[in-house]
Amino acid sequence: MTPPRVEEIQKAFRGCTNVPEVNACVRDHAEEVADLDKNPETRVFAIHIRNLAAYMRLILIHHKKG
Repeated sequence: MTPPRVEEIQKAFRGCTNVPEVNACVRDHAEEVADLDKNPETRVFAIHIRNLAAYMRLILIHHKKG
């Protein structure tokens, strides 16, 4: 079962339109993601959120160049 805030956090990252917004989103949700990471049952969600942040940075950097 997905923890309640995970979908909201993912939605926030998907709504970012530039890298500084992604970085701000990382800072805004750092504590919640760290809490997810501490629990073996929710660690996968923390990993997914971190991967989503990295993916968004790559996409936004690539989009800016294109």
